[in-house]
Amino acid sequence: IAEKFLYATLSMVASWPAPKPPIHRAPASIGSGRGRCEDMTVLVTGGAGYIGSHFVYAMAEAGESVVVIDNLSTGFADSVPGGVQLIIGDAGDEGLVESTIKDYRVESIVHFAGSVVVPDSMRDPLGYYRNNTMTTRSLLNVAVNGGAQRVLLSTTAPV
Repeated sequence: IAEKFLYATLSMVASWPAPKPPIHRAPASIGSGRGRCEDMTVLVTGGAGYIGSHFVYAMAEAGESVVVIDNLSTGFADSVPGGVQLIIGDAGDEGLVESTIKDYRVESIVHFAGSVVVPDSMRDPLGYYRNNTMTTRSLLNVAVNGGAQRVLLSTTAPV
C-alpha cells in the first residue's frame, strides 16, 4: 500500500515509519541522465513562496529535475535555488503551463500557488476565488490535456 502514496521529502514527513517511494520515478533514475530528452520534470507552482521553495530545495537536493512557475506576488525569485528554472507567470495561464509541460517534459505537478492570508481573503473574496479555484481548475485542465501523470495539491489554508 505504501508505494501508492506520494510523499514529499520534507522534514514534516521524515518521521513516517513506512518506506517512502520516490516522488515520480524509480530510485535508480534519480540524479542520472539530466538531459531533457531523457528526463522527466516536476513543475512546482508557487515554488518561490515559503513552503514551495522549501519543497523545491528538497527536490533539487534529491537530484530531481524541477521547474518553477510563480507570479512572485508573495514569493521571491532569490528563494528558488540556483540551477532551478524560474518562470515568472501565472499558474492559471493555460498557454504558459502548456508550453512548460511540453518544453520541460513535465510528468508531475505540485501546486503551492494558492492564496492563504485570511484578512486579505475577506477584503478580496473574488480575487481569492479566482486564484484558489479558477487558477487551480485551469492548471488541472492543462495537466490532464498535457499528459502530466500526477498532481499534488497543497491544502494549507485554501481548502
